[in-house]
Amino acid sequence: MNTISLIIGLVKYEPGWEIILEQIGVSWKVIESYGTPLAHRYSVIIHNTALDNVQAKALRQFLADGGTIVSVFGRSEQLLSMKSRTTFFDFLPPFQLDYAATSDILDVYSFGNIFTAEHSISLHQAGNGIIINIPFDVHTLLIQTKRKRKNFFFSTQRLPNEVVSAVSKNQLRELIAAVLEYLHHWRGLPFIHKWYFPSDYPTIFTFRIDTDKGNQEEIEGLFQLSEAYHIPTTWFLDVKSHEHWLTYFQKFTNQEIGIHCYEHTTYDLVERNRKNFEKGCQLLKENFLTYYGVGAPRGDWNSALGIAFEQLQFLYSSEFSYDYDNLPSYPWLNDHFSSVVQLPVHPICSGTLRRAGYTAAQQLAYFITLINKKIALREPICLYHHPTHHYNNVFELIFKYIQDQKIPMLSYREYAEWWNKRRKSIHEMTYNKDSQKIYVIGTNDTVWHRITTPQRKETIVVFNGEVHLESLSWNPVHQATTIPSDIMRARKFDFRHPLIDLFEFYYRLKQ
Repeated sequence: MNTISLIIGLVKYEPGWEIILEQIGVSWKVIESYGTPLAHRYSVIIHNTALDNVQAKALRQFLADGGTIVSVFGRSEQLLSMKSRTTFFDFLPPFQLDYAATSDILDVYSFGNIFTAEHSISLHQAGNGIIINIPFDVHTLLIQTKRKRKNFFFSTQRLPNEVVSAVSKNQLRELIAAVLEYLHHWRGLPFIHKWYFPSDYPTIFTFRIDTDKGNQEEIEGLFQLSEAYHIPTTWFLDVKSHEHWLTYFQKFTNQEIGIHCYEHTTYDLVERNRKNFEKGCQLLKENFLTYYGVGAPRGDWNSALGIAFEQLQFLYSSEFSYDYDNLPSYPWLNDHFSSVVQLPVHPICSGTLRRAGYTAAQQLAYFITLINKKIALREPICLYHHPTHHYNNVFELIFKYIQDQKIPMLSYREYAEWWNKRRKSIHEMTYNKDSQKIYVIGTNDTVWHRITTPQRKETIVVFNGEVHLESLSWNPVHQATTIPSDIMRARKFDFRHPLIDLFEFYYRLKQ
């Protein structure tokens, strides 16, 4: 029987790889035994560490048997008769190769090892198989928490900016997913991963409001707007600003309450963070307000915050200095994964656009362009706003557009609970090339899966047991988005950035 396990083998366990493989939703495990041939036990192998003699021999045989490998940080020097060259990367422009692709700038700010001058991401024939080399240490990039002020591209001359995760983890995920899909198809195998949304939804919409010093009139306007368009808005309350009228929020029964802070700041110490958010939580409880999650001031995140959030037993948190424009994940907290799921948001809000001189019409165009891009990429559409930034007319038109596109809407609690359910869904699959059948053993058959084939067809289905590929309904694989020709001007030096950083540093000192 020509049967292959659709499991990705990891040579060495690393938390960063678990983060990205769980986001993509593929079956994977660490290779524990090299005594028997690997070609039928693993569909792809990730080579992420130096190999001992037994491992090197087994991986060479895997390639001789037609296997495919993802190798990182120049590790494949052991398997290729080539030497790599170490270089420092600030970022990679978006690219569309047959075997790898990104839709936006991939920021890494890291050393990497390359084999060819033509492409940083390179493909090499090895025996009867192939190796794709990723220059960077993927694990290190995924668990680091450095932040950086970045411009976000749009058609206007002046671009909005925000302090966000230095590594664009969304583009790293997109790259790894594209490489894994190509390597499965190269072997004549289907590529299967858990779908990113409930059912077969093409995307979802979430909307959050950070209430920073908003007054009742400003908040009421957004509340009524959310009610009118049936938006399950999640409100992160700046508790100290509303301390004397928290009972007002008791009427938000169709919307969700979360916590933003008590004091509008964050700290580098667990205890100080815990006391700040705990005080806010206690006031919410005293006013009979149920909360589930947290979004820290200014999108800040560090491990001290992450540990405090875990101690306070939040269901979710959402901070764009940890991650943005991405699928959810569980941060690595030095020696374990957080139980608090991180729900990334798009970091540019109406206030950011206003500071960049955008009119209401330009703001609307920015958000509609972003929404259309997210739909095309099949990524979640997660926007946020502040009552004091006004421009409610812009968001009314956004809400109308979301409704016109029939995009499902979730509160943050609903999104977090569903993602936790997705995480617990485990399937082991084997594929028989002769019968074109997939045999499935697993749990939770309510989580849907996407299947793509070497013939560039796809389907999104819920399954368990036995699946015959010929019995499924297929569509052409979703096409990539168009990349703007001048997108790299978003990484040109912007004299405003150090000035803004200096101003914000002074503002924090004065708080």
